[in-house]
Amino acid sequence: MAPSTEPKTVMSLTPVGIMSEEPPLKRAKYKKPTASGIDEGAKRILAQANEIFRVNLLLHGPYQLPMKMMTLAMESWQEACDVLHRPYKETDDILRIILMRTSHLTNEFKNAARVAIARLHLPENKAEKCGLPTGFVEDRDAEAANRKLAEWLGDRSAVTFEDPFERSGAYGSEALSAVILGCLFGTKTPIGVQYAAQFRPIPPQVIALAATALDHVVKEWSTGVRKPIDFTQASAGTKYSYHISCLAKFQTVNADGLDKLRERLYVQGCYRAGVCASEGQEETSIPLMSDDDFLR
Repeated sequence: MAPSTEPKTVMSLTPVGIMSEEPPLKRAKYKKPTASGIDEGAKRILAQANEIFRVNLLLHGPYQLPMKMMTLAMESWQEACDVLHRPYKETDDILRIILMRTSHLTNEFKNAARVAIARLHLPENKAEKCGLPTGFVEDRDAEAANRKLAEWLGDRSAVTFEDPFERSGAYGSEALSAVILGCLFGTKTPIGVQYAAQFRPIPPQVIALAATALDHVVKEWSTGVRKPIDFTQASAGTKYSYHISCLAKFQTVNADGLDKLRERLYVQGCYRAGVCASEGQEETSIPLMSDDDFLR
């Protein structure tokens, strides 16, 4: 058989410069599920589940593996169904909406930390001795001073100490307290009061999250001008684990001191919310913990 003189072709190619008749397919944009698309019978359960999930995030920490997060979401939904006595099967969209509360929570702590850092005012005499400004200033002429302050406050999380110059009073800074009180006790229906059994005394995970948020906001000033940084698991997970580890050491070397700190934070929160923590409750003094006691 004589060979064919026609060239073998695999597919017909469109010459360069010639548009095909059909436009290329566009990738469909991802659309976040919203409560408006949820069945009316499930909306009340969803609101309850979101609240329970927020509590679970605060107790377990928001920087968990995806499988753990999904488990927390499913457990929160089931608990909401039990509380409301309304059994309802969760859907993928419902679970996605619940999981979205993770970023809501971390952003809430980040914003509270920004307010606390904006109000930060170091003692003038001590700051002057160290060549530091007393706080951050939104001014181009203050960039060098802002950079120096950010580096100093970020060194081993000095911003979380009651006395950052002596590095004493671990996790006792006013800024850290302000973040916790704002996020747990700063609303009309404070979650810290509503779920007192879970938050009295304040869990170490909440303290660690507040400390992580403060470190994150200080880092935003590292160039001398505040530049927003995403507060995500990738950027904050390691720092959160660091604070959890430090608090575990705190528990080992001075359990009584940590217990008093946690109780004091809760009582302060109740006062802020206009609620009496208990009859005759007096704020106890806490001896300042030195950095050398447990931070290495």
